[in-house]
Amino acid sequence: MDRKILRIRISVAVSVSALVLSAAAWGPGLDGPARHGNDGLRVLVGPGDGGETRSVRAAVRAWSAESGQRATVRVAADMPRQLSQQFAGGNPPDVFALDAEELTAYATRGFLRPYGGDLPGAEHVDPALVETFTVGGELVCAPKAPAHGATGPSAGGTDGAASFGECWGVAAESTDPEAAVDLVRHLTRHLVDTAG
Repeated sequence: MDRKILRIRISVAVSVSALVLSAAAWGPGLDGPARHGNDGLRVLVGPGDGGETRSVRAAVRAWSAESGQRATVRVAADMPRQLSQQFAGGNPPDVFALDAEELTAYATRGFLRPYGGDLPGAEHVDPALVETFTVGGELVCAPKAPAHGATGPSAGGTDGAASFGECWGVAAESTDPEAAVDLVRHLTRHLVDTAG
């Protein structure tokens, strides 16, 4: 009987430790207090390659310098798991890389702020990409590397194809959705200029 109780206590302790470690990725955690607007924007990206991550960090720093608003970039070791945990806890990142295969699930649950139609030059993005990132007749987000005049998602080579499979999501619960969309405008413009 004593051994059974000991095993239960150990199991509970391990489960609680796992939750604490997961919560530490962003600070307040799944059950932590909501963030305030003066905390700045949070950007979450997947592991990807070092070059793309450096480009994102540079773009975010440049945007912060121009806008005077704070923003931080975090790299998720397991993007789908960490992103879903943050949304489940009601404390998602403001801007995040979202795989096209997951877009519909997040959009139909009201987790995303549609902004694609507000981006300059959106009408020139390849129709195949527009279709990929449209949910319910609305262009929800912008591809990480918009293809202007491209022939399809694979245009631009293997590296470009990976970016075409992702978009920049903006959380509906962002502390500053207007600033988040402005940051996305800067990110898409910067990454396209860098690739060129």
